[in-house]
Amino acid sequence: MQPDSFESQFVTDVKKKFGIIGNSAQINAAVGTLIQAAPTDLTVLITGETGTGKEVFANAIHGLSRRKNHPLVSVNCGAIPETLLESELFGNEKGAFTGAVEQRIGFFETAHNGTIFLDEIGEMPIGTQVKLLRVLESGQFSRLGSSNINKVDVRVIAATNRDLEIFVEQGKFRRDLFFRLNSVQIKLPELRNHTQDIPELIDFFGRRVCKKLGLEYSGITKDALNMMMSFPTDITYESTLIVNTFTGLSSSLLYLSGGLEAQKTSKIMYNVRHITEYESKIEKSIEILGEKILNKDD
Repeated sequence: MQPDSFESQFVTDVKKKFGIIGNSAQINAAVGTLIQAAPTDLTVLITGETGTGKEVFANAIHGLSRRKNHPLVSVNCGAIPETLLESELFGNEKGAFTGAVEQRIGFFETAHNGTIFLDEIGEMPIGTQVKLLRVLESGQFSRLGSSNINKVDVRVIAATNRDLEIFVEQGKFRRDLFFRLNSVQIKLPELRNHTQDIPELIDFFGRRVCKKLGLEYSGITKDALNMMMSFPTDITYESTLIVNTFTGLSSSLLYLSGGLEAQKTSKIMYNVRHITEYESKIEKSIEILGEKILNKDD
């Protein structure tokens, strides 16, 4: 096998193993960076809009690293109240604050010898950023309410849908921490910028949903595919993603209920950028329909 062929096959194998969907130049470039960075202990910053697959890439980096047999701890920094985030990350001693009835270890200690994935890193308060910087520089930290120094060996992968450089200029994010996190950056493209991957994504999710339901899957109609390929690409994250109905027919083809006219009259909006939301909505729609889906006539 020629070197180029071997490299191409390895990229394909990595995508298959970790569920990375797409064969566009943008996706392949991101996977190439992932493969180069994974065996190292460099901090990786994954950027991209919500739903572009940042956690999937984090899982792949860990899975290809020397730490793969140790924990991967995922933390959504934006989902934890600011007042609790520091204790969640670094732990606390008994009595450190109201309600701290016992000592608890934080996510960094849990991830010792493994990897910690800090999602929505842009939402981290400045005070907590100082402690994170210390861990990145020395591996050292103190639990909340303690002066004792603890040391961990943890690789950090961070992700954000924010422009951290703008946050740095606005004083919302420490410049030194940004440089530490940005040792390697993987920029994930918005789906609207690699629409050629949409058919493969639909096929992947369709097969997975049908497998759950015990249905045979052999594709979707041309009209349904054209609808998916032609949605507006500037819908914001708050726009509603609605998949009304998937109807299972005897031919095992899946049709989008309502067709193109429904898009106009019912204001059905599909945000093709949000891969994970798209998947969950389809699954929910099919599961709710239940027997109605299986027994629907032509």
